[in-house]
Amino acid sequence: MLKYYYYTVETASEIRLTDAMAGLLADGFTGRSIVRWHAEQIDAVVRAALPVGFDGHNTAVFAIGGYGRCELAPFSDVDLMFVINDRGDTRYVEAIYYKLLDSALHLSHSVRTIDECIDELKKDVITRTSLLDARFLAGSRTILKQYREKVQPEVFIRGHRDFFVARLKENHKRITKFGKSVYMLQPNIKESDGGLRDVHEAMWLSKIALHLNCFEDMSKILPPEDYKKLFKSYDFLLRLRTALHIVSGAANDVLSFELQSAAARALGIAASKYFRPSERLMRFYYLRAKAVREITARVRNIAGSAYVRVPRKFTVAKINETFSLSQNRIMINSTLALEKEPCLILDAYRMRGSSGKDFTGFLRDFIRRHLFLINKKTRSSPRAVSAFMDILKGNRVFTVLRAMHDDGVLDRFIPEFGHLRSLVVYEYYHVYTVDEHTLFTIRALEALAKDPDTLLGMTYHNYRQKHILYLSLLFHDLGKYRGAMHSAQGYKLIKPIMERFNLGKDERDDVQYLVRHHLLMSRTAFNSDIEDPDVIASFSDSIKNERLLNAIFLITYADMSAVNPDFFTDWKKSLLASLYERTLRFMRGIKEDTDRYINAYLDEKKDLTSPQLAAEKMAITGFIGCLPERYLASGTPQMVVKEFALFLDFKQSGCAISLEKHRDDTLGITIVAADRPGLLSGIVGVLSSRMFNIVSLRTFNSLDTGFIIDRIELSNVSALWWDGLEQLLKEEITAVAMGKKTPAIRQYPTKKSIFRPMLEVDNESKVQYTIFEIMAADRVGLLYDITRIFANNSLNILLARVTTESDLAHDVFYVLNGHQKPQFDTIMAVMAGLWQTLN
Repeated sequence: MLKYYYYTVETASEIRLTDAMAGLLADGFTGRSIVRWHAEQIDAVVRAALPVGFDGHNTAVFAIGGYGRCELAPFSDVDLMFVINDRGDTRYVEAIYYKLLDSALHLSHSVRTIDECIDELKKDVITRTSLLDARFLAGSRTILKQYREKVQPEVFIRGHRDFFVARLKENHKRITKFGKSVYMLQPNIKESDGGLRDVHEAMWLSKIALHLNCFEDMSKILPPEDYKKLFKSYDFLLRLRTALHIVSGAANDVLSFELQSAAARALGIAASKYFRPSERLMRFYYLRAKAVREITARVRNIAGSAYVRVPRKFTVAKINETFSLSQNRIMINSTLALEKEPCLILDAYRMRGSSGKDFTGFLRDFIRRHLFLINKKTRSSPRAVSAFMDILKGNRVFTVLRAMHDDGVLDRFIPEFGHLRSLVVYEYYHVYTVDEHTLFTIRALEALAKDPDTLLGMTYHNYRQKHILYLSLLFHDLGKYRGAMHSAQGYKLIKPIMERFNLGKDERDDVQYLVRHHLLMSRTAFNSDIEDPDVIASFSDSIKNERLLNAIFLITYADMSAVNPDFFTDWKKSLLASLYERTLRFMRGIKEDTDRYINAYLDEKKDLTSPQLAAEKMAITGFIGCLPERYLASGTPQMVVKEFALFLDFKQSGCAISLEKHRDDTLGITIVAADRPGLLSGIVGVLSSRMFNIVSLRTFNSLDTGFIIDRIELSNVSALWWDGLEQLLKEEITAVAMGKKTPAIRQYPTKKSIFRPMLEVDNESKVQYTIFEIMAADRVGLLYDITRIFANNSLNILLARVTTESDLAHDVFYVLNGHQKPQFDTIMAVMAGLWQTLN
């Protein structure tokens, strides 16, 4: 069948084989046949490299890993294991190895004796796993016999229980590292949840526990429908991986944004009426990956049952006329009841939430086959709505909604939410599909119940109508399937849902407000000067009351936590909490008291005489008085005291610096120096040259005395810190601040991104200053280049919010020209310079 694509060993090359595999893909061959054919071609190459008379020599060659199981993608490593009798005689191994190197294979090899094979597989679970797929290629039959008699029993039999447990731990580590979700926007199709590695794990565990030999043997333990679904899904992933390697030109398993369209074309996936090829590809992927995750989990459970014998009690405990408990699972007494009253399906999930019991396989499969019963009448049924609201008021909201979504019930009961299933929206920082992100927001909010002592946990605990929060999160991204301005679109979409749910006016108003304004708090916290009283006043006016402030605080936390696992850093959490606390104080009429800051300083000077205290009070009062009003709102009395001490040092030496490590692995740097154009840019240059990640810049210009206070926060401290670095930083920053040195930064290329650079200028919303907002692919020195453009145009940076996530820079700068807003010509010059830098 595949002979048309065969190349002789003499002409076989990586390029020819890759072209041939592309042809196989285009002709519709199965993924398994393509990767097996590739392995067979490499078998021929390896055997052609063997010296004459090799079969009689005391060396044997085995294919291991993916090559061993004949699953070889275009650029995958060719893993060979040479088994020898004598460690001192490796001449044949060297001859074969160097000849294979000349054939340009991606070669990975090991050389072992029989005893070394046994020793290494006992020490290392990865080595033992690779030997599960070992396949003899050529060489000594005597060694092959020894391998089968001595090594294979160690691989498949001895210590198999411990090996089984070790493999489960490795599987958990893999999922944690590559994403605990099938619905990643840029999945690793080999290692992510639902990827090829799930199939491999199921095969390995089945070989160990159930003594299965190959993938086809899974038909012995799975129902025919599940085996057929797993076979199709596995084959799709193999075809996709082959396509991805071909379009990447490398051993790449990450289905990144920029490769999705090319991979779709390689697989022959065309556009439909509503979706682009890349979007259709991702929907196919999610469907297949979900099947792999679910079915391989069943295989792991079946394999695990060989070691854990749980006594089964076949007693049935009746719950009500419709449901009973059997083997600690919810079962249905009569399918006719559900067919007559579909709202009982919602009752089943309510029962799952209240009891914590899962469904039997029969009940779940019955519901999945009868989703059509949930129709317009069911959606408006008071009984069904009541059951759904009870789920949201319970203690297992995420678990039940996840099950409802996986089973297709949530889509049927709330069709508006069904539009979000597997929806790929290319947004900054997001790594999940819209539906998955939404469910993760609910999980993040519910998890706050476990942290009652934190600010967020206490706020969640004290919020009475938690179902309003969950409804708001469930609906907050409904507008995304309609494109831009999703908050406003979502606000319109939820009105008919509110009518079906028959919510009271206050509840309806709260949900609609939270959906419409769910981005308000994050934008204010991350993009605005939250120490500016005008910002707090404006934000407070938008929130209206403390109850809504608590609600939007919790909603924002849940939303930001579910963007990606690394997005919501401690730094962002502190900004969000600070905005919440400042707004709460503003709503309650609590104002800053200057005397509180002055007294904090004088409390440390109690041993001075009255005249001396009066002089000290005059000095710190003058220090505070020459700084802008927002200075006191920006920190604690203790911080002001420390900075006053730095100010006194500055008057003596011309520059004063302090460094303070924080518990969240950030470093705070405070600099007091004589103000001059380009000062902040030079300091940024020093830190950029040391590869530090700057997350916040804040400056306070004195009104008439010519000094400036710069506060800088760095985030990646522990990775770069070494003894002596603190002193070096102080010396380099001092040299720049005193005008004795100009930082030199090596220019690094900008990383590729599917997002075009974004530059927005706001010269109207703030009377005091102009705001520049930038989004662009990150690189070392980018922030230095940006700040240098501001400096070259005589603009002072009062505040900068600097964020770098997923190789993307998102920076917001508040700037002034002296003590005034910049003129139009200056703004245009800065924009031109920024565009040139960003592009």
